[in-house]
Amino acid sequence: MAKSAHAVVVGLSVAVAGSLIALQGIATETRRGDAAAPPAGAQAVPRQSEPIRPDEDRVRVSPVRPSEIPDRDGHVGIEQAARYAWNQFIALNWPAMEQNGQPSHRDTADPDLKFGDQSRPLVWHTYRSKVEIYPWSTHLPPGVEVGKDGLTFHYDALPGYYYSEGVPSCSGASDDSVAWINLDEVSQISLDYMFNGTSGASGYAPSESSSPTLIRFLAKANRTYSDYIVGRGYFNHGGNGTDVDYFQAVTNFTNAIASGEPAGSETIVQFPVGSVMVKSAWRLLTNDEVESGSFHTAPVRFYEKQGDATCYHQETTWGMVALHIVQKTLGAPTFTFATFEQADNIKDSEGQPVENVYGEMLIDSGQLGGASTTPRISHTDGPAGTTTTADGPFCQPANNPRLFYRNIPAGLPKPETGDGGVCVNYRDNAIPQQIIDVNREAQGQIRAYNQDNGIRNSPWEHYKLVNIQYQPFNFDDIDPSNPDRQRSTFYQANIVVETNRTLQEFSGIQTPDGQTSDYKAGEPAQNVYVVNAAGDAYDHYNMGGCMGCHGNAQVQGGDFSFTLRGGPVREPEAPEFTDAAASRLMEKYGF
Repeated sequence: MAKSAHAVVVGLSVAVAGSLIALQGIATETRRGDAAAPPAGAQAVPRQSEPIRPDEDRVRVSPVRPSEIPDRDGHVGIEQAARYAWNQFIALNWPAMEQNGQPSHRDTADPDLKFGDQSRPLVWHTYRSKVEIYPWSTHLPPGVEVGKDGLTFHYDALPGYYYSEGVPSCSGASDDSVAWINLDEVSQISLDYMFNGTSGASGYAPSESSSPTLIRFLAKANRTYSDYIVGRGYFNHGGNGTDVDYFQAVTNFTNAIASGEPAGSETIVQFPVGSVMVKSAWRLLTNDEVESGSFHTAPVRFYEKQGDATCYHQETTWGMVALHIVQKTLGAPTFTFATFEQADNIKDSEGQPVENVYGEMLIDSGQLGGASTTPRISHTDGPAGTTTTADGPFCQPANNPRLFYRNIPAGLPKPETGDGGVCVNYRDNAIPQQIIDVNREAQGQIRAYNQDNGIRNSPWEHYKLVNIQYQPFNFDDIDPSNPDRQRSTFYQANIVVETNRTLQEFSGIQTPDGQTSDYKAGEPAQNVYVVNAAGDAYDHYNMGGCMGCHGNAQVQGGDFSFTLRGGPVREPEAPEFTDAAASRLMEKYGF
């Protein structure tokens, strides 16, 4: 197969239909970065990522995703990072090109459509779902052509979700459409199940969901990420016959951090600059919420059990409650981690929002029970062991409008019987003032854009940035007087993508029984490694929050990607809430 500006050929061995077959070549027919020419005859498309100059330290309503955080006078601070995060959010939520399988249409904004237009899939919708990148090992990723010279992977092929067994429609009806929002996770990485408040359950739109209040999740990644995985043959934890295979790359990195001597980038897993991963949380909306226009809605695919088998439904009245954006930049080799949430996710016991659209508290914490959760969760940690306990009776979900979660692992508090769990009163770590100020700035820009362009009922006026992590630092570096070293930034302050105590206050490692600990085998844990300026050693950190959690995937050789660490996806998750289902989840996620 001849090479071109959009095809790269390498060797590959891959398991297909249970057999290992050696293939002479694999080509990824995609745009290689922004400089690659589109295939002959393809429609010209605008650049999708570019740096923002220092004098452009501002929120802009643009389809162009920023490739770097701008600095101001040589300093990158939380305000610059927050504006960069908003510019990511706007670009990723821009309507995408028409999706017809043509080259360069996935991941690509349509400049002729307006921000706020909900008639098309959005840019991030068209990123590849994790099962499109890591199909079960008896399958190849969708969009593969098999030829005498090898395989060609067409990134822009329409989506296909290839698990270990075919998953039929629950209704039995054939459906040629495939929803871009593939909600194949029902837990927060096996740590807990999360639910919306139940007081409005009678007002939910008609649905086939067996658990209407359950919040479900998905994970996706962009073209740059996918090209790297496919090009190296890592989609089935194998190799391409030329580069270092997956398990050897993992071993090379773990050996490097053990010795303290950095390994060469070609010998380890190291995603290219511009790689983007997203995680998103969705739920069924009430009829009032649908009418409000304050949620981004899209057709979704979700999964249920019929007897012992899994099947899927597709519905249109679901809303996005959170979007987590993870991007590698030249200045942030440990990735940036930004989380946006719908404005009214956290409610009090009367169903009133606890925060406004900017993230300011509307109700004093003292009026919310004096603790971030009911019951209060306590945690002790040391070299000799870790405990996480509930102080008081568990919260009951009936007629309770608060966010609610049920822990899964044995090391986390949960009732022995009944439906009780933990209700969320407010964030463990408040959204910092600097983020609130940038949220106000961004919402002002969006309102002005909507007015200038005649956009009505745009949902994006109802989302806010929670926080962004862009540099690793240690807990001892937290300084209330330094806006760039706040406790809330160390822990990220999420509430929907990370909800229970382990995720809200994560640092160090996750223990096998679901807790978080700053100690590993009795010694202080480190979870983020960065090659120093001289290139001859690693700087290491015990970082908190999302970066620290994903750092565990780096320490295990996966360069901050849990989806790579998990590899081929055996089956979609469906709500079961049994001990057997919980055991399968914990085995799946490896905790």
